[in-house]
Amino acid sequence: MILNRLTQAFRDQNWFAVAVEFVIVIAGVVIGFQFTQIAAERSDQAEREAALYRLHEEAEQAVAHFERMVELYDRSNDARFDALTRLSSGDFEGVETGWLTFGIQTTSLLPQVAPPRSAYDEVLATGLYAELGDIRLRQALSAYYRQIDFLEGQIEYHRDQVMRAWRSEHVTMVFDPDNESRNRSFEVDFEAAAQDPAFIEELTAANNSIRAVTNWWRSTLEEAQTVCDELARLTRQPCDPPDWEPYS
Repeated sequence: MILNRLTQAFRDQNWFAVAVEFVIVIAGVVIGFQFTQIAAERSDQAEREAALYRLHEEAEQAVAHFERMVELYDRSNDARFDALTRLSSGDFEGVETGWLTFGIQTTSLLPQVAPPRSAYDEVLATGLYAELGDIRLRQALSAYYRQIDFLEGQIEYHRDQVMRAWRSEHVTMVFDPDNESRNRSFEVDFEAAAQDPAFIEELTAANNSIRAVTNWWRSTLEEAQTVCDELARLTRQPCDPPDWEPYS
């Protein structure tokens, strides 16, 4: 339609009409481009908002994960303190051997650090990270993942260094049909262990290592909580970690 009018205007040498048609064409192109750009910007904004909400949910899960791990470490440290106190004094009257055994066994509590991170990896892969949220969020995310790397390094170091006192000759692994997950438990000859200074020394060294690792888990929990709080600020949703089952 426009092409026909332009052709006729050229034939008639109606330069005013030609100019008007050119203006209409250019205006149509510009308006069309603007609408396309607005639609693309809205799509990008929706993608960024969706990524923020996915990160928010993942941060809540991460906080719950680290809370659970810190709770486990705190319990194991309490049990190990009681075990060392009893072994050092040689007093086992009224003792709950299962509790003390748990403290000795958890000198090997050095698992891989594995919080949820699929949403974060997706943000990196899609190139959204630099446009996500604001500088406060990106600083919090950076500090959190640096802390995870540090924690992983410390755990690897202590795997090589810690003396696993629960593998002593005073500790025996036995078949336990009531333990549905592994069908095994441990028994400790506390009377003999109390007479073995080397065992108590190894357990003391292991206790020192595990307590240090506990503090690094707690620091990682604090960084995860900061990320969750920053995402809560941006999404205007509370940071509400899911309930978790404590270790028995």
